[in-house]
Amino acid sequence: MDPEKGWWDEHTVRDVFWEEDVLHILATPTNPGHEDRLAWHFDLKGRFSVKSAYHVLDDDKEGAQVRQEGQSSSGSSSAERKSAFWRKVWKLQILKHFLWRLARNSLALKLNIQGRGIKLDRRCPVCRLDEDGGHCFLKWKAKDAPNLTTRREQRWRAPPTDFLKINSDGAFVQATFRGGWGFVIRDHQGDAVIAGVGRLAAVPDALTAEASACAKALQAAADIGISRIQYNIA
Repeated sequence: MDPEKGWWDEHTVRDVFWEEDVLHILATPTNPGHEDRLAWHFDLKGRFSVKSAYHVLDDDKEGAQVRQEGQSSSGSSSAERKSAFWRKVWKLQILKHFLWRLARNSLALKLNIQGRGIKLDRRCPVCRLDEDGGHCFLKWKAKDAPNLTTRREQRWRAPPTDFLKINSDGAFVQATFRGGWGFVIRDHQGDAVIAGVGRLAAVPDALTAEASACAKALQAAADIGISRIQYNIA
């Protein structure tokens, strides 16, 4: 780490570690301006407690038992294991209840709901045929809905007149652990007030890239005194 900047010392990291490890190290976010502290890895907030330690030990015991059972049954055939799996599945009461309702045509499907006197569009939202049990679970095929993979059209919605709206997006390339960010802030008429883009030299995942874009947008808004905003992440 660079003690002055609080970022990774890239030259040192590249000199010490293998290239495949360098990508992961540099992509690990740092927190400049904050002191390091001890954190409990098994708690979302990093706080240690006797309760969390008990759960860790209990999970370890269950894992060891599962591994031991797996080793003892490793000699059984694949067919036997599959047969045992399906026997457990068919013992589930919820599955029996679902199949019984399907056979009795009593599932809460649109055609059945309409039959109870409720006015609604009874067509399937995917293929536009009547939505009944036979159609949904027995007869429907992907070819019946050629537009299934078509992306729904997205339109920008204007904020109230006394608000500005922020749209941001982050990009992530897993092969190189690099990414980018961008944002635009517009008024109720759709006119841009401020916008920004940039590269992320090292980022661990897509979520972090999105968070970086969000942080950049909010910081830009704060810098010019914008306080009444609506936010939309692309």
